[in-house]
Amino acid sequence: MLKISLSLLAIAASGHCFASSESTSLPSGDIVYKINKNAQVSRVSLGEPMFSQNSRNLKNYELFEEIGLDRYYVIKTEGKSEAEIKAIYESLEKNSNIEHVEIEGVMRPSGYIPLNDTRDESLLFTSDHTGTQYYLNNTNPNGIFNGVDAKSAWKFNGGKGENADIVSMECGSYFFDHEDLKQPFVTIGNSEFNSGWGDHATKSVGIMTSQDNGFGTTGIAHEARQGWSGCSTNAIVSLADSLKKGSTIQLGMQWQINCDEISSSSCLVPPEWHLSWKDAISYAVKSGINFVMAAGNGGLNLDDPFFQGRFDRNSDTGAIYVGAMDTHGTPAYFTNFGSRIDTFSFGSWDVTTTAGDSRNEQSLYTTTYAGTSSANPIVAASVAVLQSISDEYGFSTTPEQIRTIIVETGRDQTGDHNKNIGTQPNLKAAIERLLSEFNNNQFLEWGHNDRLGNIGDVYVYENPYNGDTEYFRLTGLGRDKRYWYFPTDKSDNHYWTFLGTYEWGSNDRLGTIGDIYIYNNPYNGDVELFELVGLGRDKRYWYFPTNKSNNYYWKYLTDAK
Repeated sequence: MLKISLSLLAIAASGHCFASSESTSLPSGDIVYKINKNAQVSRVSLGEPMFSQNSRNLKNYELFEEIGLDRYYVIKTEGKSEAEIKAIYESLEKNSNIEHVEIEGVMRPSGYIPLNDTRDESLLFTSDHTGTQYYLNNTNPNGIFNGVDAKSAWKFNGGKGENADIVSMECGSYFFDHEDLKQPFVTIGNSEFNSGWGDHATKSVGIMTSQDNGFGTTGIAHEARQGWSGCSTNAIVSLADSLKKGSTIQLGMQWQINCDEISSSSCLVPPEWHLSWKDAISYAVKSGINFVMAAGNGGLNLDDPFFQGRFDRNSDTGAIYVGAMDTHGTPAYFTNFGSRIDTFSFGSWDVTTTAGDSRNEQSLYTTTYAGTSSANPIVAASVAVLQSISDEYGFSTTPEQIRTIIVETGRDQTGDHNKNIGTQPNLKAAIERLLSEFNNNQFLEWGHNDRLGNIGDVYVYENPYNGDTEYFRLTGLGRDKRYWYFPTDKSDNHYWTFLGTYEWGSNDRLGTIGDIYIYNNPYNGDVELFELVGLGRDKRYWYFPTNKSNNYYWKYLTDAK
């Protein structure tokens, strides 16, 4: 049997795939192959089906077949010599009934302690560490790049992840008994804690869902349900079949492959390098699951021809790829980059929960979680928060729509733009975009739903004191989750922000996304209301549409009453 080491390295994952039958180094792992769509299984009957097809409903089974998961087979390599494995591989590679064959490798975490930094890991004990969770903030001190502005999201109903389910997929369970973490609502695989993979998972979960309890850390989506799963394609399919639509899976692993021709260092690549994983992830996304994965720590250009288009947009599964930045918003030296990377976040010195490696401590915290491993749960939790708000409002958003909003409203990277790592999530801007696009142009009136409002909703007020029709955005609620009276003098109060009826050209066209503008349309004689949804590079807007439609800057709402 080929022995697989699961010892934790500071740098991430190991695993390999033959680039051709002439590959000189033999990777560890089972042989996986996919037969052609019309092939006869009896002609390639060496293996067993890779994916279980039990208890799958008809709708999911149609998708299962469409993607071709029913055509994957696996040959176990346990007990086989290296020569036997190579012979089987080469035989399958030459078989015309085989669409694809590969040897899967082992997986390790996508964590990376920067090797050119001499700072030692600092373990902290129980106290309030939220002041140094810079990823929670909008702006940060001392030149540190912006966070995801989770604190603004927490002001919205659903903004703490109340409606979200998150599953952290790592090859060892997190420390369920940590004082600041929740017990999992679902587990798949061996959940016995180990100090290698398990502590890596403990750190990821702390960023996402550690509790808001006055001590320790506070997760970005701290009201979400948290689950754990081991790393496997079968687990991905099982979760896709069982989780509710809109759930989020964060996958914190990567492969190491042989790529000496393009890199002299560790060749660490995203999970979708293996096509069986790519197809399983596609199944999850098409089943309505938000799938977020680390882009890997190889410092590689994923657009390089060496990768044979596996990370091209034309084979995009809909998953979110996450790169890593340094503390100033520049691509970290170890992060993979390329056109397929969607988002990025902090890749060094992130404060979160830990079991202290082999200490198995219930009350330890670390200041040095790093790599695409630490960036990935920041993005995954941000996705879960946006999805939770979408669910709160009753919007039917898809993973594609959530990803688009997260990416398009994010903050641009600094530094070398030839190394694309996407944008850093900006939850406040993402939420505003979500509410703008999915609220169906509905204005509410005072008293709607027994005054149980949703932060961000727009209300119309027929002001009896001045005869004007005024528009307010709900920005606060009382302890009973209800709002109270509008201001009568076009001002703001604890509950309401006066949106007014701004006119085109006010403030030299320097607008604020979400403001409502009035347009006396000379082409049809109507008085129309538009919401500002876009700005140019100079932070200014441009002309209204004249036909009650939308454009880059404006969203038509309704005619003013």
